[in-house]
Amino acid sequence: MDSKPLTDRERDVLKAIVDFLEAAGFPPSLRDLCRKLKLSSKNSVHIHVQNLIKKGYLARKKGSRILEAAQAAMETAGGLIQVPILGRVPAGPPNLAVQDIEGYIKLDRNTIKGGKDLFALKVKGDSMEPELFADDIVLVKPAQTANNRERVVARTEEGGVTLKIFRDNGKEAWLEAVNPKYKPIKEPVEIIGRIAGVFGSYPPRK
Repeated sequence: MDSKPLTDRERDVLKAIVDFLEAAGFPPSLRDLCRKLKLSSKNSVHIHVQNLIKKGYLARKKGSRILEAAQAAMETAGGLIQVPILGRVPAGPPNLAVQDIEGYIKLDRNTIKGGKDLFALKVKGDSMEPELFADDIVLVKPAQTANNRERVVARTEEGGVTLKIFRDNGKEAWLEAVNPKYKPIKEPVEIIGRIAGVFGSYPPRK
């Protein structure tokens, strides 16, 4: 889509629409947008929405909730990229991570390096509590090496995939949990990636 550049306010409005769609499953009304953007005037929001429609970032839809974010806009407006959520990664005993795409998160490509290679995984288990909790989303940057104390996703000899702290004292390397009830993993592992960011649970906790 060859869309015209957005102003900062238009970008804020479009992001609010995308966020609302992801959380609620349907597009917002002007009143919803006013609440989300903390604005009192529906007229000012309406003007920005009209500009987004003219620029090709939104499409009209019949009904009181008339806004529908164009799919291409989600990927390109304001430098947004879609990062796939690939199943779950155990934060506990190693297990296979299901590679089915469960959803997407939207990120600003201007603040994230290596956007094309990034993927996200859903945490399962409690071995990284209280740092990470079940259903939290971790953003992973593919890598085959890691520095001491970095959070990594790794594959064990049995093919299990787990999220842990990488430890290396210069003589040996192992994986370590935050939760003290879990023992270190000292068997050989293959590092899949480094944790580049952490998000709340997906879908959001109620």
